[in-house]
Amino acid sequence: MQLLELNLDHLNFYCPVTGTTMRTADHFNADAPALMGFWVDEILDNPVIKHAELQARFEAFLSQEEAKDPCFRLEFDELESFLKAFDAPNWVAYCITNCGFGCGGPISSTVYMVIDMNTIIDEDES
Repeated sequence: MQLLELNLDHLNFYCPVTGTTMRTADHFNADAPALMGFWVDEILDNPVIKHAELQARFEAFLSQEEAKDPCFRLEFDELESFLKAFDAPNWVAYCITNCGFGCGGPISSTVYMVIDMNTIIDEDES
């Protein structure tokens, strides 16, 4: 799987395959047809995964890492290694970091969205 990194000043993201709204400032579309799964930076070890094989391989990856190190904590580098190693040539993992300012100063958040670039939707679904 390929990994593409984006640094955005806004929260808008549309599926590059279907045009479906994936994310806005007040909405995250977990039901988007091309979305295979996503990870949010604050809870990397608790993703939403819609594809069975991706789910099984991620759980096996976590179990293997926890067996090597009982104190294992999933970080960006480990997640990115897992995603890059997952054999799905037409899938792309978008690492999207949003930056801005909050009441306490600069803030940022990162989400990883895995998209099947081969997704075809019926005209009725668009």
